[in-house]
Amino acid sequence: MSIGASKTSGSVAIFLMVILAIPVVYFSVFVPFEADTGDSIMHYYYARYAFQYPAFFLDHWAKPFFTLLASPFARFGFGGIKLFNGMAGLLSAWITYRIAQKLDLKFGWLAIVFVFFAPAYFVKLFSGYTEPLFGLILIASVYLVLRKQFLISALLLSFLPFVRSEGLIIMVIFALYFYLHKNHKAIILLSAGHVIYSFIGFFAGKSFLWIFTEIPYHLISAYGKGDFAHYPTQLLITLGVPLFMLSMVGIAAILLGIVSKKIQPIPTFKPEVLILIFGSFLAYFLFHIFSWGFGLFGSMGMSRVLVAMVPLLSVISLIGFNFLLSWKQKGKFPFHALVYVPIIGYILVFPFLHNPASIDFKKELRRSPEMELMNKIAVDVNKQYPDKFLYYSNPYLNYSLNINPFDTSKHRSFTNLNTEKGLHPNSLIIWDNWFSVVEERTDSLSLVQNPNLHLVKRYETEGTESKKTFLVFGN
Repeated sequence: MSIGASKTSGSVAIFLMVILAIPVVYFSVFVPFEADTGDSIMHYYYARYAFQYPAFFLDHWAKPFFTLLASPFARFGFGGIKLFNGMAGLLSAWITYRIAQKLDLKFGWLAIVFVFFAPAYFVKLFSGYTEPLFGLILIASVYLVLRKQFLISALLLSFLPFVRSEGLIIMVIFALYFYLHKNHKAIILLSAGHVIYSFIGFFAGKSFLWIFTEIPYHLISAYGKGDFAHYPTQLLITLGVPLFMLSMVGIAAILLGIVSKKIQPIPTFKPEVLILIFGSFLAYFLFHIFSWGFGLFGSMGMSRVLVAMVPLLSVISLIGFNFLLSWKQKGKFPFHALVYVPIIGYILVFPFLHNPASIDFKKELRRSPEMELMNKIAVDVNKQYPDKFLYYSNPYLNYSLNINPFDTSKHRSFTNLNTEKGLHPNSLIIWDNWFSVVEERTDSLSLVQNPNLHLVKRYETEGTESKKTFLVFGN
């Protein structure tokens, strides 16, 4: 790449970063919505209250390293944690661009576009999910290897399992790379995160092996199992059609480059691309396919886990894009323009098209009907029953009611309701048809038939698809 072309690409990349920062700030700060009523809001709670309850910095489910980094932002409310993840997305996009430069790929600035124009990635940034930070640490670790900063890369990656547990799989991939390059110091440093958190937990009163004994995921998932084709389908929806096709071309080019000397999509850094970029994606992808297919490790078949792979897949997609541009042409017909103009145009418009993989701004970047209904319930409860002790399962009700989710002097879960000898006096029970049933094994019939309870009011979301029901009982 010439110096002039490099400067032009750099200017375009900076311009894109500035432009993309606008929607990140807008949807984080100025549009009130909280992604979902489960994991997103729970990760926010742990980060928000970590300074009040320091044990949360060592909570295995909450993911200690994520909680540590997100907690200062969460202090400013849910908008703060959305901004944290938005910044993680921006930084991930910038690093993919720098990797494209290192790999000497043409149109390196497209890597930034690929990251943010993967529809599901953009949507999931505005949440309390751990996937954006996972993707950032992974892509940053790859970039550090390309810069030959192996020890720093290994040290950073060692904390990946404390953002998402799948980091253990990625550690194996990096260990293989370091082993093949006889970098034993880097292999040893991959254990730094576990060693550090083991000692911190030990001095905090936990077992030295707490990071293993407190793993919250059982071998057999309580959520059942699904179709082996589920995640390949979800990958298409996560990336969108044009990026999915480019990523398939990129993967094919990488694999062809192994068996044929005539096809060399990456002239340098071949082991890094094959092992760290493609290998990490493949290991992560296959893990989720088999976990959901066999019903293992608490898998729920959630498509959002693939968001963590978008930065890596953006690099692979750019490799595919460059592979298409490398085709030799005859005559003066502008074949390159015929290839990249429609492809780039399709990528830019795809998130705004009306199809299952595009962004539904009114649905995905706004509060759901379930959330709005819980906000209405909260208004009614605060107005009509301000002094009632509450029992409920849905985590989002804490947010709606403006209650510290960990303050048991004001509310408790259905687990407490089922184990306590009697109800707290002057109490109100809010049952829902998902969390109360699936997470806490409490059906509505047991409450309806309880002679000490009476139904106060029934709430339902409108429509018939995935209808959410809330029943309010009093004693």
